[in-house]
Amino acid sequence: MTRAMVVGVCAAVAACASSGGTPSPSSAPTTMETTRIAAGTGTMTMTTNRDIATNAKTVAYGMDGVWAAVRAAYDSVAVPVAIFDAASHSVGNSALRVRRRLGDVALSKYLNCGSTQGFPSADTYEIQMSVLTQLRSDPASGGTTILTTVQGQGRPMTISSEFTPCSSTGGLETRIIDLVTRALRR
Repeated sequence: MTRAMVVGVCAAVAACASSGGTPSPSSAPTTMETTRIAAGTGTMTMTTNRDIATNAKTVAYGMDGVWAAVRAAYDSVAVPVAIFDAASHSVGNSALRVRRRLGDVALSKYLNCGSTQGFPSADTYEIQMSVLTQLRSDPASGGTTILTTVQGQGRPMTISSEFTPCSSTGGLETRIIDLVTRALRR
């Protein structure tokens, strides 16, 4: 992902901010996605709409303290930091590839990719994820708003196919915000 795309995603995250004491999902503009699926001797094209959800929480701590805590939270959830931009207060990884687990947590706790034969597909698929957090000063409260967005797509590891969108369960976003909040209270 180019720097301009990262800034664009961060801007979308920022636009979805909502203040309050608990994480709350917001929706960014809907995006259209087209997926081609091989079926027998032919292919099928499916177009879907997908909303990008952002969890946001305002905490009563200054930007500097929150900034350090976010980096530590990413280490705790096993997301390698590839983006660390102090100018936009953005941290994350827009090109994370994982299978089965993220750290010690099954991917189905963080992503919903449907299910096959009764098992969550996120636990068996090859997954590409984008996990991004941006901080914003909140002049009204004097604190900092933490905005986190998780996007994913997956495909079966045993069948050659296109990646299909997965939706976030909100679990990873909430865990990051909870880890930051706990670190700030120490």
